[in-house]
Amino acid sequence: MKLWEKNYILTMALILLVLYGSVFFVAQYSFKTNLKKVCEQGVRTGDSILYSAQSLFNGETQQIKLKLYCNALQEQGAHIAVYQENIVIADYLPFALSPSNKEEVRIMTTETGKYLCVFRCAYSSDSGKVTVCYVDELNGFYKSHQKQVYLLLIMSGAIAAFIGMILYFAMKKLYYPINNIAHELRTPLTSIQGYAQYMLLGKISDEDRQHACTRINEETGYINRMIERLLVMENMKNGKIEFKKIRLTDLLAEIKKQDPSIITHSEMEYVIGDRTLLLCLLLNLLSNLRRAGGPVSITAQSQEICLHSQKDFLEEDMLRILNSNRTVPKDKIKGKGLGVPLCHEIVKLHHGKLHYASGEDAGVTVTVRFSDQGQGLSKGL
Repeated sequence: MKLWEKNYILTMALILLVLYGSVFFVAQYSFKTNLKKVCEQGVRTGDSILYSAQSLFNGETQQIKLKLYCNALQEQGAHIAVYQENIVIADYLPFALSPSNKEEVRIMTTETGKYLCVFRCAYSSDSGKVTVCYVDELNGFYKSHQKQVYLLLIMSGAIAAFIGMILYFAMKKLYYPINNIAHELRTPLTSIQGYAQYMLLGKISDEDRQHACTRINEETGYINRMIERLLVMENMKNGKIEFKKIRLTDLLAEIKKQDPSIITHSEMEYVIGDRTLLLCLLLNLLSNLRRAGGPVSITAQSQEICLHSQKDFLEEDMLRILNSNRTVPKDKIKGKGLGVPLCHEIVKLHHGKLHYASGEDAGVTVTVRFSDQGQGLSKGL
């Protein structure tokens, strides 16, 4: 398993832990708060029934009136029991409940799976202590809470999937250059080490020593360009980009110094953009085209910079990969794994497009096309 994949799994595990932990906390807090409100409402209802029962306990027909009152409440869906000194006066409860003078509020479950809230309240009368027991069914409350929990879980799952998808592609893109750089630096470092060990043998000809020094110089130059790419990518990530008006002929002249064989032609006077990024862009593209050998030309005109190599050729599937900014397989084009995505990012920052075209007799043409938005190419002042 790759390093970024391990980090992705660890990060997602922490995100899921925090997310579902928060859901559990919110669900529990909401349940307790709402249950407290239901109990408070039940207490108020029980007190109201107790007050009414108390007024009916004055007179000879108190028990008959109280039974009629409890029967009327039972028809409205209320479950009530009234006791006087542990003697049952009226009992309309859906289950058997032992008489008690103890005042309480408690939650209980019946054998049939019903959730009930039992309220006991009492007062003292001339005839003795009277206790009213009021029972409220909580099945509707529990079902509502379950629906709320299911909704929170579904929403959390959707959020986790969305975050996971974004994090996956972000971490893959973030760690991709690191993996690629490690792979691309290993080859030149191995080459430098090999030539250095060869020179340490001592008994080599001047021609071989010159060849080894040349190769070491070339490989260190390649490593230096890789480091420049890293610095460019760091500036891009940190937003350290300065768009300025740059004389195109000066930019092409700087490229020509590094490779005098480059053929340049420009009908444009200025290029507007970040000098470091544009230089890195053109050098990367030139480096890729020079691998095929033969001359490479650069032409700038009509909002475009075109680089062309007559000897190079790209197959159709490779053109699709390059034009879609996907990772270039290392077994097909060596060294382009880092350069091509970097080039696409630089062109994107300049509000342009990068396009590859190739034919068996036409070679390879790379076109950097800028949009006319104040950035990119400009015909002078």
